[in-house]
Amino acid sequence: LPLPSLSFLRGVSSAHRSQVSRFISRRANEVFSRFLSNPTCFRSMIDHTNSCVSGSAILEIALQSSPVQPWLATDLDVYVPLTAIHTVMTYLADNEGFLAVFPPQLPPDIAEYGAGIAGVVHMVRPHGVKIDLIVSTRMSSLYPLAYFWGTCVMNWFKNGQLGFAYPKLTLQGLGLINPDKIRHPKVRACIDKYTARGFRLGRFEEGNPFHTDRSLNVGYCPRRFRYFGDRTCLLFNVPDGEAHRLVEDGLPMMPELKTFWTFGHSDCGNGCGGA
Repeated sequence: LPLPSLSFLRGVSSAHRSQVSRFISRRANEVFSRFLSNPTCFRSMIDHTNSCVSGSAILEIALQSSPVQPWLATDLDVYVPLTAIHTVMTYLADNEGFLAVFPPQLPPDIAEYGAGIAGVVHMVRPHGVKIDLIVSTRMSSLYPLAYFWGTCVMNWFKNGQLGFAYPKLTLQGLGLINPDKIRHPKVRACIDKYTARGFRLGRFEEGNPFHTDRSLNVGYCPRRFRYFGDRTCLLFNVPDGEAHRLVEDGLPMMPELKTFWTFGHSDCGNGCGGA
């Protein structure tokens, strides 16, 4: 079943909700296990450092039975709060056998995030497995996602939760492009890549007073202030089962912060479907 159907199914009863959570948890472990020997322990580590996984690995988890052709993620993108990078690097080195590689400058596909990224560390294994640690400029690991090039990649796995900022679009293979990013050369390459995968991508029509379809909701207006976890987002709770052990081991808990964004710079209140 596609995720929108699973979202309805979990509302039938607590037993159905538990089954849906376990299914998504297994699906996440299947994807993460291509990069990690112990995906469950890794998930607990990112929970307790308030890090998150984003990028193509999340879409691989999410786009089953969707209009988009399936693909296998070739690397794992982990977004890390500014104060947690040493903890995450140490975990991957000591528990998973990764080595850290520090690039001399931000890669082009990371640099276009602008002020959201402080740096990047490539964690590699000899047989080619790679995890990118992308360091946020803030205490929130979700902060860089607000700078992403389009709505279809604004998804995350964090704190035992799978989340989508624009679920009605993303899970149908649709996406809107960040107006500030449309002319960036790397963004053009991303648009071509996701179009080839089956996504239909368009622009926010900010100049049109009726630019937001009333069948979506106010959260899809580009001038609306949003935050990760608001009522427009689709969230699935995905328990992991290792959290208690990691707390006993003394892994530090990081504070939880909210990240806000808008694609239109201000609330317009102009009477359109999104006002």
